[in-house]
Amino acid sequence: MWNYDNGEGVNLIPFARTEFDINLPPYIQHNTPKAADGAGDFSVIAKYRPFAANAKQGNYSTLVQVAFSVPTRSYKNGTAVSTITPTVVLGEGFGNFDVQSALGAVLPTSSVQQIDRTMQLNTTAECKMGKYFWPEVEVNASYYHGGTNDDKSQVLLLLD
Repeated sequence: MWNYDNGEGVNLIPFARTEFDINLPPYIQHNTPKAADGAGDFSVIAKYRPFAANAKQGNYSTLVQVAFSVPTRSYKNGTAVSTITPTVVLGEGFGNFDVQSALGAVLPTSSVQQIDRTMQLNTTAECKMGKYFWPEVEVNASYYHGGTNDDKSQVLLLLD
């Protein structure tokens, strides 16, 4: 599968601690007759970083963001309905080691029967070892409510 553009777009920073992202739909090529190629979803994200400090002042960061996605309805290369995704992110550094966690919810703007409400928790830990080596462990957990996956959960462990 090839993902052209990966949903990248324009990032605007109108004033300190605030960012707006406008992400164009990626084009997804599956390279198999079982899935149709097509565009992914269009999205916009508003981000605000209320608190942050460098290593000399505490080495932490906080972020709140709200993402809004609009389906292009291009086969099954995105969601079936528009979604709103509020998220809170906290990060802390300890010398060469840092941890970041994000807690968010994917909320459909219409029928929950087409797409579940999903609580998402992501935690990443990484350690700087040398000039170019930063091994990372990441855990992604999704908890589904409503829809076809009601009361199910999924946890992924990633090692980089």
